[in-house]
Amino acid sequence: MSSASLLRLAAPNSERWRWCSPGSDGVRYGEGSVAEAGAALAGQRVTLLLPGPDVLLTRVKVPARGRAKAAAAIPWALEERLVHEVEALHFALGTADAEGNWPVAVIARDRLDGYLAALRSAGLEPHSIVAEPLALPQPADDCWTVLEEAGRVTVRTGAHDGFGAEAELLEPLATTLAPPESIERLRAPDAPAVDWPHRLHTALDAAGAPRVLD
Repeated sequence: MSSASLLRLAAPNSERWRWCSPGSDGVRYGEGSVAEAGAALAGQRVTLLLPGPDVLLTRVKVPARGRAKAAAAIPWALEERLVHEVEALHFALGTADAEGNWPVAVIARDRLDGYLAALRSAGLEPHSIVAEPLALPQPADDCWTVLEEAGRVTVRTGAHDGFGAEAELLEPLATTLAPPESIERLRAPDAPAVDWPHRLHTALDAAGAPRVLD
C-alpha cells in the first residue's frame, strides 16, 4: 500500500474532498471542505488524484531519443487529437517502452492550476499528482477495472490507460473501443467516505506511469 495519503474530489466540480491516510491502526478516511482536508492531512505526504474526465491518458511514439527531446515533440505529435491549444495544456510523460511508445497524461493548465491553488489555500502541497484511473488495480490483458460511484465511472483499461465518464456511457464505450473480455467492477456507494476502496492505493507505486507532478 502506498505510504502517501490520497486526496480526491468527492465528485467532479464539487467543493468537497475525500481523503484516506494509512496508519499503524489502519486506513483513516475523511470527507469535507478543502480547509478540513488541509487540517486532516497537515504534515503528511499527499498524492492528489485528478478526476478521470479532466485527464487524457494516451500513448504516442515519436522519433526523438531521450526524455527532454520526447517531451518537446510529444505535444505537437498529439496536436490534432486535442481540444485545446498545445500552449494551454500540461503534458506529463511516463517511461517509454521498448518500441519507443511514451505514456502521456494531458490536462488543461488552468484546471490543474485551479486544483493546486485550492489546496495551497489550505496549506497543502501534493508531492505527486496522478490521474484517478491509474490508482485502480491494473486489469489483466483485454480486461477493464471499473469503479462505479455516484452516477459516474472511473475506468482503467491497461498499465497506463484509462478514462472517466458518466456511468451510462460505460457500455457504449465498451462496445466502441476494444471490447474487454471482462470488467471487474468496484462499487463505491454514494456519500460515505468509509466506503472508499482500500484498493485505490494499489497502483500508485507502479513504475513508468505518467504522473502530472512527481
